[in-house]
Amino acid sequence: MGKKSILFGFYKGLGDFISDAHLIEVLIRKGFEVTVVVSDWFSSLAKFMLPVANVIGYKNSKDLANIDYSYDYIFLTPNYLHPLKLEPRALWLYISKLALVKSKAKSSVIITPKYHELLSYYLQIKKTFLDEHFYIMSLHLLRRYFPYIKFKPPIWRKSKKPNINRVLIFPFSGNENKDYSPEKYKSIGRYLKNRYKIDIVFLVAKKDLHLAQIFYPEFKVKSLSLIEIAKMVQETDLVISGDTGPAHLSAYYDANLLVLYGYTKPEKYKPIGRGRIETIFSSSGVKNIPEEAVINKIEHSFNILGGYNEPKVIYMHTNLQ
Repeated sequence: MGKKSILFGFYKGLGDFISDAHLIEVLIRKGFEVTVVVSDWFSSLAKFMLPVANVIGYKNSKDLANIDYSYDYIFLTPNYLHPLKLEPRALWLYISKLALVKSKAKSSVIITPKYHELLSYYLQIKKTFLDEHFYIMSLHLLRRYFPYIKFKPPIWRKSKKPNINRVLIFPFSGNENKDYSPEKYKSIGRYLKNRYKIDIVFLVAKKDLHLAQIFYPEFKVKSLSLIEIAKMVQETDLVISGDTGPAHLSAYYDANLLVLYGYTKPEKYKPIGRGRIETIFSSSGVKNIPEEAVINKIEHSFNILGGYNEPKVIYMHTNLQ
């Protein structure tokens, strides 16, 4: 009996893909022949992360229509689904992809939420597994179709605070609502650099390099590709970021994270990985998180290695989670 084949699609967002990549790896280890369909802009990274899988990059719906869908299973990821109040077109886009797959894959088992689950989530009629973390959304579906396979989430299980040798900051996300204040990032960077003598590096896309050099002239600023970031991050790094794809990528490669939320919520979009992952959420927006709250979280959750000055006590008067 030959290997079972499965196609995973269709990934537009980097975080969505990285969340499912943990599950895809399990099926690869179980002997499945895996194909992954991702947006063309990060197809090279997907090939780097999953070298055994067949990765197909797409730019538009025409590209999707031309794919060969002769697989035993097709997993239509629910990760880009959103309720009506957040994204009015989300359900229509998902169902249009489902219709495409059904028209092309006559003999495949299509792994997707049931119609009543989709509608209930979209209209927020009743809580379902789709309301949970986007990793859990996919995990639930795969367990439904493959109950005999043990899918184990990669979560931090160490009892001690991890040691940090370097701090990497991703200051931009492509969505201003997810970006923290440059002045507050500078304040945090100065504090960590001056107190702990620790290496602070701001990582940005090539298009943002000049702006970042203007914002952060006293720090190292680097422009790296996604693959270069994947090769760079280490288990003793602390990544500070908003809700961005590179934050999820860093978590995938076991870095420790502090992720700042305001536009989205960590309950749904927190990265997963074997490093320690902490979050701060402000209902009034990510820019309203005080830098003292960030410093407080860092010092209580991580061991920052390096030169050491006299302790500074941080007093917080905030209702941040």
